[in-house]
Amino acid sequence: MLNKDEIKKHFNFLDGLRESGVTNMLGSSTYLVDTFGLNKNLANHILAEWIKTFNPGTSLEARVSQVDMSKYT
Repeated sequence: MLNKDEIKKHFNFLDGLRESGVTNMLGSSTYLVDTFGLNKNLANHILAEWIKTFNPGTSLEARVSQVDMSKYT
């Protein structure tokens, strides 16, 4: 369903959304649905992975590498 490049794209989007302050991040899966056309379930899973791996001191690539891709293939 998704590859690491797509996860990276979604994480990058969520990073930008967080920095913008537009929304509380717990509700940001709706933005993934609206922007990328994901279904709500998949958007919630991506958001959960983003929350689990988020650390301002860790690179985007390092965070994406922590994602268990077996959930998305």
